[in-house]
Amino acid sequence: MEEIRVREDAIERVKVQAENITKRSEELRLEANEQLLVAFACAEKGEQQAAEKIRKVEERVKVQAENFAKRSEELSQEANEQLLVDIARAEKAEQQAAEKIREAEKRIQKAVESAAQLEQKFIDTMKQMEGSTGMQQ
Repeated sequence: MEEIRVREDAIERVKVQAENITKRSEELRLEANEQLLVAFACAEKGEQQAAEKIRKVEERVKVQAENFAKRSEELSQEANEQLLVDIARAEKAEQQAAEKIREAEKRIQKAVESAAQLEQKFIDTMKQMEGSTGMQQ
């Protein structure tokens, strides 16, 4: 009988230990689940923060790209306008040079004509002098 009682006590202790282990196991499972939920929440919050930072960076990059494109267009337009001004100046200078060349050609032509007239006068004068000298002899 004593042996049965010892066995029953042992069985009772094993049952109590098993219940305690089961309770502790359930508590640990619940704690692990809670920690897992907290970790998931932290991960989700981190993901949302990262997505927000990425969105802000993308927006800044987009604005900078738009500003760069706008400034590039402005500089291109300024360069084109300056090129047109330079072309107009070059054309004006070319026209002025052509006019000066025409004027110089006219002066050269007048000088050639004057030289031809002087030459003709010289020839005429020489002929007259020959004629005068021939008559005097």
